[in-house]
Amino acid sequence: MFKIIKPFVAFMLLSISLLISTQGHSALIQGGNFFTDTNTGLDWLSLSETAGDAYNSAETNNIGWRYATNGEVEGIFAEFFNGFYATNADGTSISDQTPYANQTADILRFNSYFGESGNTNYAGDVNQIRSFGLYIDELGGLRYMGTYQSSELGVDVLNAILGVDLTVNPLVESTKDSFGTSFSTFLVRDTASSVPEVPSVMLLVMGLLGLLLSKSIFNRK
Repeated sequence: MFKIIKPFVAFMLLSISLLISTQGHSALIQGGNFFTDTNTGLDWLSLSETAGDAYNSAETNNIGWRYATNGEVEGIFAEFFNGFYATNADGTSISDQTPYANQTADILRFNSYFGESGNTNYAGDVNQIRSFGLYIDELGGLRYMGTYQSSELGVDVLNAILGVDLTVNPLVESTKDSFGTSFSTFLVRDTASSVPEVPSVMLLVMGLLGLLLSKSIFNRK
């Protein structure tokens, strides 16, 4: 009997060690028009969903969602950009001004989760894809963070990260009560249902397989 149970116990201990070793690592899970950050338990609405809303109407027009706080916005930005999202004193990191390593890859990843807040064409051949989100900072001012990608005749020419509480300007301030062509709003909600992390699911599956295996061995004895 002990010879049968021993492999199963070892199997379970290995599964538990895998679970423990992966705890604390967050994951971003896409869910249609939003994604979930399992580290904070927050869903983030795609910026594409609030592209037609003024800041003051974004929450009302998207029932079940609330405005993201300053801390939440800075936290998700740090997660996407490895805690480092500025190379210039004004809070930006632009591709032709000594960008940091992997900047373009981080921007593409950010855009794939948050979507677009606007798409502007200049002079017929320069296209800029924007992912700008509005939020209120710790002092009560309207700010925005985000990224943009510019291409000329289909070739990438410039990309940028715009972060660290960019200075409020009249263009941004005007989006409180009217639609801004460049800006969406960061909205979040508590995760509606707890989504098991991959290691937890793995543990359950491995445990069940181990149990079935041990029963199969026992029944043949």
